[in-house]
Amino acid sequence: MKGNGYTVASYQPKNIMMPRFVFGLLASVLFLISCSAPKSPIPADSLQLLVAIADSVNGTTGYLSSYERETVQSAWKEIEHKIPIVIGKRGLAWGKGLHQEKEMPGMGIKKEGDGRSPAGAFEVGEVFGYAPNDSINMPYLLLEALTECVDDKTSNHYNQILKAVELPGDEKMDWKSSEKMREMGVYYEQGLIIKHNENPIIKGGGSCIFLHNWSGPESSTAGCTAMEPEKLTQIIQWLSVQRDPVFVLLTQADYKLMKPIWDLP
Repeated sequence: MKGNGYTVASYQPKNIMMPRFVFGLLASVLFLISCSAPKSPIPADSLQLLVAIADSVNGTTGYLSSYERETVQSAWKEIEHKIPIVIGKRGLAWGKGLHQEKEMPGMGIKKEGDGRSPAGAFEVGEVFGYAPNDSINMPYLLLEALTECVDDKTSNHYNQILKAVELPGDEKMDWKSSEKMREMGVYYEQGLIIKHNENPIIKGGGSCIFLHNWSGPESSTAGCTAMEPEKLTQIIQWLSVQRDPVFVLLTQADYKLMKPIWDLP
């Protein structure tokens, strides 16, 4: 058959191949999206969760709720409801923890000395304080006169808590700046180490991040999260290392965004 410049036999393969090409391209795009989609940073075996919600990315106030579940298949059950907190004097920045970096848009990356608390999901480390405490189910760090948290980003001991007199072997005190933790007054009478910027430690990525006592609801911090001492004591008594506790800090808006993705309560 002639008259339009092609035969039926030569035209049919073109009609068949175009849909297959489009379908293959679409399948590839969907595969790449699914592979790059963020996954929950909360470990599957975690049974305790501290969720802190800041009012805004540049605000200094918010609240913290605690949750637990009996098994990894169970739903999260609220234990403490919306305890007031304060955060960094300049709000939040995206931290380094269990989550993917740059997972939330519209927020900068945490840097040393920026006055911002790190947002994201983090393991809970040791409990610390000024007095011995053998009544808890968490590892405990007794703060002594020489206990320091190194915040000098040029130091080989950056973002580590130690005592200079106990440095092993040929290691020397190579820092010019640190927090003398035993001298921090009410703030460090008790607290939790939030495992930010570890494995690996990135120099200048932020150091010495804790959940600790506040001096009042009008206060703020240099980058930690702080709360009423009585409520923090209750949380410390509740926590158990066997239940792999995790600390999450997000803004209100980002919590709504990440709740279904991170499987948050």
